[in-house]
Amino acid sequence: MSQKPKASVHVKLCNTAQSERHNRRDAEYIKSLSPKILYVSLDLTKHNASYVAPEMEGVTLDQYLESIRVMVKEKTKRAMQENDVKYTDKNGKPHVRKEAIPIRECVVVTEKDTKLKDLLRFTQEVEKRWGIKALQVHLHRDEGHYEDPDDKNTWVPNDHAHIIWDWKTGKSIKLNADDMSTMQDMVAEALNMERGQKKSEIGLDHLERNDFILQKQEKEKKRLEEEKRKAQGEKDIAEKKAQEAKEQTRKANEEKDEAEKKTKVTKAELSTFQSKVTERRVAIDRMDEDIADGRDDGQIRKVENGYRGGRSR
Repeated sequence: MSQKPKASVHVKLCNTAQSERHNRRDAEYIKSLSPKILYVSLDLTKHNASYVAPEMEGVTLDQYLESIRVMVKEKTKRAMQENDVKYTDKNGKPHVRKEAIPIRECVVVTEKDTKLKDLLRFTQEVEKRWGIKALQVHLHRDEGHYEDPDDKNTWVPNDHAHIIWDWKTGKSIKLNADDMSTMQDMVAEALNMERGQKKSEIGLDHLERNDFILQKQEKEKKRLEEEKRKAQGEKDIAEKKAQEAKEQTRKANEEKDEAEKKTKVTKAELSTFQSKVTERRVAIDRMDEDIADGRDDGQIRKVENGYRGGRSR
């Protein structure tokens, strides 16, 4: 099975302020990034590439959006339609932001050898077919994630591009499911990539790229935590066995010391008894000699008394 990334393009409404900061690598935006969600390797930022349409030179997306608001108001006498998006900030405070319907953004999966000109070829084909014009194209090679957040050698790049579209060229452009499927075919051909599975085939909604990274990291985190839990359990068992062996060794050493002490005492007692036996044997031998020499009874009694005295001692 091929491990190469498959072509994918996902269009959404554009949060102009956020998009501008992210795509142009605003310094404050980089500082605000949570490493749990997105990693940006500034060492790789030099490999990024961008295209800005002539009419966007020196103009921010917010300024361009405001010009569309003015134009719509002048032509229709009504305010331009925008989408309210509710969200909660990191402090838990609810907010509402407006996302512009006439400006949209898409994330395109790329490969390490994808060129900016390949992406521009795709945008030109889109403009020919539907009249949708690309305002900005940003090829990012400095994003990715760590398979293991604690191991810097497990960096996996997330090569992709952001394309900002002017989705309203005099009229509201509506693309149906077949149109979006055709756009997927077009990006695969332009980037010379394998076409990804169709949504209808897999029955899954497209994940935003950052959500995909977070989901993958959470899955990897759970796997690592499970391995860590198992390893900790094995470590605890090994430590318990080591402690039991240490305790058994301690008891064996104590028993050995006690046995050696008893042996020493026994040897001392044996030596004492051996001395006493030797003394008695000498005394008896002397008595035998006296009897053989015909000594008087008084002398024998004296020796016997001496023997009994020794015994009583």
